[in-house]
Amino acid sequence: MNPNRFTEKAQEAIVTAQQETTRRNNAQFDLEHLLWALLSQGDGIVPQIVLKLERDPRTILREVQGAEGTAATLTAADYAPALAVALTPASTMVTRRTVSPEQPGNRPIDT
Repeated sequence: MNPNRFTEKAQEAIVTAQQETTRRNNAQFDLEHLLWALLSQGDGIVPQIVLKLERDPRTILREVQGAEGTAATLTAADYAPALAVALTPASTMVTRRTVSPEQPGNRPIDT
């Protein structure tokens, strides 16, 4: 994943989601982690979109937190010194479907 394909806010959301994945001892970075991070950005575009859809971002955030609770977790025995959190196939697909900013007319992915 090339972080230069994303805006600063999108990069912040990815980092926050990765940190949350690790904090929760989840085995994989999944779309729920990314959605949680995007919804948590109070000044981001995702909460604004949710509000325009006449939904409460906090309600969706609580639902996402509940879904994260069902993710596979790692125990101390699972950790290796250089263990990195793996992307699920769905998360990999989302991050690979970004456009290249080097191509004329393309813009970085925004949140």
